Amino acid sequence: MFDLDKLLQDNSSLDFFKLIEQLFFSIVLIGIVFGVRLFILIIIKRRLNNRSALLRWRLSSMYIALFCTLWLLLPLWISSLRGVLAILGIFGAGVLIVLKELILNIAGWFYIVLRRPFTMGNRIVINEMTGDVIEIRLLDFSMIEVNPRSEGGQSTGRIIHVPNSQ
Repeated sequence: MFDLDKLLQDNSSLDFFKLIEQLFFSIVLIGIVFGVRLFILIIIKRRLNNRSALLRWRLSSMYIALFCTLWLLLPLWISSLRGVLAILGIFGAGVLIVLKELILNIAGWFYIVLRRPFTMGNRIVINEMTGDVIEIRLLDFSMIEVNPRSEGGQSTGRIIHVPNSQ
C-alpha cells in the first residue's frame, strides 16, 4: 500500500542534498561577489587620497554587493522558499494595514527631509493652523502656534505637534 515512512526518508535525503548544494553555491557566490568588491576597493584605495571619498566608496560598494548577492541568490532559493514567501506576504500585508499611519509618517519625513517644502524656522499653515516650525522628527514636526496676520501674527506660546503624514 502506502508507506509514509519510506516516502519521507526518500524525500528528506533528496531535500538534504539539495539544501547542501544550495548552501555550497550560496557560499561560493557570496565569496565571489565580496571578493570582487574587495579587489575593487583595493584598486580605489591606491588611487584615492581623499578619506571621505574612500568611505563613500566603501559604503556604496557594500550596498551594491549586497544587492547583487541577493539578486543572484534569489533564483537559487526561490523554489524552496515559495511556501514561506506566501506566508510572509500575507503576514506583511497584515502588518502594513496595522502600521499604515506609521509608514505614512516615515514617508512624510523622507519627503520633508529630501524635498524641503519647509525647514525649521519657516512659518507654515496646515489645516488652518499657522505656526513657526521649531523641530522636525521622524514621525511628526512641532511648531509654535501664531495668531493670524489680521491679529498681529504674534506667537500664542502653544506648541502644536503635527504628524508628517499631513
